Amino acid sequence: PSTTKDEYSSVIDEIETIDKYLIRKYSSYAHFANTNSVTWDRIRDILHEDDIAIEFQTTRSYTGSTEYFAIVLKKAYSSPKIIKLCNIEDIKKIPSGEIYHSSALYELVWNPLQDELDGVTNIYFSPSGVLYNTGIEYLTNEDGINLNNIYNVCRLSSTKELVLRSQPKLSNAILFGGVNYDTKISELAAQSKDFDFTSQERGISLDSLDIRASSSTGGVAYLPGTMEEVAEISSICEEADISSVVYCGDDGSETSFYSASGSEADIIHIATHGFYYENKSMGKEIVLDKLFKDVNLHFTCDDVVVIDEDKMLTRSGLILAGANNFLKRIEIPKGIQDGILYADEISHMNLSNVKLLVLSACQSGLGYVASSEGVFGLQRGFKLSGVKSIVMSL
Repeated sequence: PSTTKDEYSSVIDEIETIDKYLIRKYSSYAHFANTNSVTWDRIRDILHEDDIAIEFQTTRSYTGSTEYFAIVLKKAYSSPKIIKLCNIEDIKKIPSGEIYHSSALYELVWNPLQDELDGVTNIYFSPSGVLYNTGIEYLTNEDGINLNNIYNVCRLSSTKELVLRSQPKLSNAILFGGVNYDTKISELAAQSKDFDFTSQERGISLDSLDIRASSSTGGVAYLPGTMEEVAEISSICEEADISSVVYCGDDGSETSFYSASGSEADIIHIATHGFYYENKSMGKEIVLDKLFKDVNLHFTCDDVVVIDEDKMLTRSGLILAGANNFLKRIEIPKGIQDGILYADEISHMNLSNVKLLVLSACQSGLGYVASSEGVFGLQRGFKLSGVKSIVMSL
């Protein structure tokens, strides 16, 4: 009886925060237990004669350099093979403008595997280190031919996915495109009335956002092609007997996206502006595990760091309806969404029913790369929310 409304709300907020934390931990453990039941021989058994599974990995040499190697598996192998490729210094010597226009990186990554690729039609691989942020399946060989024009190449988060994957039945799609970035605050407020956003904090500062904002208006431009894109996809869905909902204009908002949490949507397609902010000045707190030191274990990642995951996930996101209010520095009342959807916000949603997510947005595949953890970016936010497969852009 003596509890005030504010105290009650504070307790509820704390309970909800703990609940979300426990759900994420349980989901992570369930995924860990499921995937770690997969052994290399199970992967081998599912491969066909013309398949190859490749796990790229990194290790630290005794000189302190990061070395790249490949764990290779084929149907006929009695055990996986380990093949050394190159070191990080070799990769860094290649100018970024030449990665896709010369054979330099191809020679480092794929040439050492040529004997293994003999007789192969399908390559299933998972990247590591800087290869996360490089489309190595599109690299050009010395004859000017792209790898994906020689083989069928499939990028996986882990080759374990070959065992765990299934052919899903797709029934429902949610499509975002033709978003109005100039939606008025009053319209955003009307959409937000059925949601409680008062406890949410804004993400990183406006000055940190790396997006293509207009120098004259301070906001982002409307993308007419995205409206055509989702309209065509909606037609394709109809032909495939998949029901679809299109959110465009003022409805292409964060509130509409939050309504997808816990829904029956199998497919989510988002065509809009995306961003990734790299904090180059971010320091690393090196924390080597005492056990590793005691056993002199050198098979470790090149950046054993303490990472504030939630903070890292505020450096990437999507631009949705009304975002230009924020980008033009217009004050937005508390409890109303600003149109900037961060990976951190996505990670707390329930999108576990989504079989396919398409991010038709710039920089949606980028993020901070930690060899031991993968990429801390937009894709990680969606994976934490439960999405099964993601198509994204570097």
